[in-house]
Amino acid sequence: MFIISKLEEISSIFAGFTFRKQIEEVPFGKYKVIQTKDIVGNSYLDFSNLTKVDENIKENHLLKQNNLLVRAKGVNTLAYHINIPVENTIASSQFFVVKNIDSRVLSEYLTWYINQPNAQDYLANNARTMTVPNITKPILGQLEIIIPSIEIQSKIIKLNELKNKEIVLLDTIKEKRQILLNTVMNKMLTGSIIRDVEND
Repeated sequence: MFIISKLEEISSIFAGFTFRKQIEEVPFGKYKVIQTKDIVGNSYLDFSNLTKVDENIKENHLLKQNNLLVRAKGVNTLAYHINIPVENTIASSQFFVVKNIDSRVLSEYLTWYINQPNAQDYLANNARTMTVPNITKPILGQLEIIIPSIEIQSKIIKLNELKNKEIVLLDTIKEKRQILLNTVMNKMLTGSIIRDVEND
């Protein structure tokens, strides 16, 4: 059994923090801000080098573990899961923040679901077409989410983790194979040059 709910019915959606001017690093700033530059390969957020700022930040802008960020602008509207504890951290207006997720829905599952083709097609088809496509909070809120049992959600999350690990492993194998082949070919070339010199 499963139910279908709109995203706004199972969570709270907030716009990221809007800066009055260009974001600039403040070395001893109280807050850290997540921007699209902190996305690695469209796959995950890198929290290791967030820009520090010193702004007047309200409580509702502060992020917590298991919040989701959804890209508001650009050619994709992927979701990213905050999978670690964060303190004094906000998202820029390049994102929508999804909080207060219904207990019937695992945040990792919701992230996976928003990133699936059907959900991405809905968001893309309803995005405002400007210089850079962007989605609105109402459009995101109307996204329909299929919610199976927690057990099924957990299984989907596990399979997705295994798939991602396999992708990383295959990429590593591919890289090592290329290095090995390049090494072999260079040794062949070096050996050929040495033989030609010796024959001369």
